[in-house]
Amino acid sequence: MTTQQECFLKFDVDWRDEHMFKMIITSCNTGFCGITNTYVTPAQLINFAIEIGEFSQSVNSELFFEIGKKDAHSYFSMRCYQIDYSGVVGVEIMIESDVATEYRPEEKSKLKTELIVELRAIDEFRKQLYSLVSTSEGQALLLGRYSSRID
Repeated sequence: MTTQQECFLKFDVDWRDEHMFKMIITSCNTGFCGITNTYVTPAQLINFAIEIGEFSQSVNSELFFEIGKKDAHSYFSMRCYQIDYSGVVGVEIMIESDVATEYRPEEKSKLKTELIVELRAIDEFRKQLYSLVSTSEGQALLLGRYSSRID
């Protein structure tokens, strides 16, 4: 049986300069894991954290966040959507490896997974994003309950 620790989305700070973070983003569920390195500004992370707070306060809403560009170097996206009215949320995650594709697009690895999470886990993730930006270190971890789908 899959445990909660096997179903997660994690943002780790690799390094930060005065303008941006280099993040290591990892997504795992039920034995499938993906990892990418991508660059993001503190403002992007703060705006994302604000949007997460707004998402958790509204019904029938959807949240989309992405870093990078599809089929370029690295890419990450997540789409959050409510599954039911009891606070269960689906999080669709797309990750593309940090590989230039000018010569051979086939060498780029891509992963799309879904995590099932509770609203309180999303709120905790939001708080950890704020902390990550303010301290320029650490991680933000979104823990999933289980996963129902892998594409």
